[in-house]
Amino acid sequence: APSAAPTAAQAAAQAAPRTAAPTAPPAAPRSAPPRSSAQAAVPAKPSQPPRAGGLGAATDSGPETSAAQQAQRASVLIDGGGRRRVAPQQLEAEEMSSQFVCPMCNFVMVRPVITTCSHLFCHPCFMNYAEEQVSKMRKHMSGDGPVPLIPCPQPNCQTKLRKKDIVPMDKGVDAKGAVQLLLRARNNLAVRCVHHADHFQFDFGKDAERIAQQTGTACRWVGDLADYEEHLRKNCAVEICLAGRSAAAADVKATMAGVPAAPKVAPVPQVSRDPPTSAATPATSPAPAAPPTEGGVASPPPPPAKTSSVREASEPQPKDDSAPTELGEVRVAKHDYTPRDKSQICLKTNDIFRVFEVNDAGWAAGVQLDKDSLKEVGNAGWFPAGYLHPPGHVIRTK
Repeated sequence: APSAAPTAAQAAAQAAPRTAAPTAPPAAPRSAPPRSSAQAAVPAKPSQPPRAGGLGAATDSGPETSAAQQAQRASVLIDGGGRRRVAPQQLEAEEMSSQFVCPMCNFVMVRPVITTCSHLFCHPCFMNYAEEQVSKMRKHMSGDGPVPLIPCPQPNCQTKLRKKDIVPMDKGVDAKGAVQLLLRARNNLAVRCVHHADHFQFDFGKDAERIAQQTGTACRWVGDLADYEEHLRKNCAVEICLAGRSAAAADVKATMAGVPAAPKVAPVPQVSRDPPTSAATPATSPAPAAPPTEGGVASPPPPPAKTSSVREASEPQPKDDSAPTELGEVRVAKHDYTPRDKSQICLKTNDIFRVFEVNDAGWAAGVQLDKDSLKEVGNAGWFPAGYLHPPGHVIRTK
């Protein structure tokens, strides 16, 4: 049976050459693998976010907020550096995106860092924690030598970390494989304004509810996490009202009167930091169950029937000089594949895919490409490498 799936850090840290893809999807394991530490990393969140985490850095996110504003407005969610933060309840797909909520401050992560034990934290949260641990350990040391190890701050994790064991998520082993999938998911995070009408049920939404009752002004902004600060600072009519700029708020309200509410962004899929360890039989051409071979890989399924409009070509795939050099390995789907969970993506016969890596269990991390432009289509995810044609295979229509 295939071995348990590696963690993101373990997969990304492998220095060996890329594992050759198996000729068939991996067989189902004899027993279900345990949940990875990464999948269990996010603790249950309280119904209301903390008003101040005490762990932020003043240079990390959001506009500065005065102490008077903090005391008077429940909607001002700040960290210890006096910076406004994003609460988990503001995530458009809260449950699916919970992996990007820092377990130390319970806010959406700022400049995420990842450990070799596959846990994510805010950069300022982890740095403050590390400083506290180093200071505590030095009190019990006789010399001035470096502190060798500090415990991982993730609850129930027993890993001891060195300085080199924690890196920015976007630089983790060149951000390949599973880490790259996490980066893509975070870049697609959609958030609601803190003053959104859907937040009236929370304490931090009471300011906006009061403004709506008194003036009829409401905010329904939903957008990218990267655009949130600018919206809050310049364009949110509720925030302008709360800041006392009533005249400007009237202008903004009048300007936005004829503008439809921003469309909601599709939920971000939960990206597992561990690839799956078993694959489904192709939906278009089911094969009888085959016993695992000595190597733990099932016999290949019979290929789906070819359509009259597509035929295989034996010549190697021509190089597209116009394509970006970072495309990596481009492969053609041999069979249809229906995803079994949110970390996987669909394959359709003769679609083409960019493959980032193939792990020892026979699972590929990649993303679909447009056949004409070679631009990425949809979200990246995992799929069985055995459902792909070998490298060099091309398709041609009659």
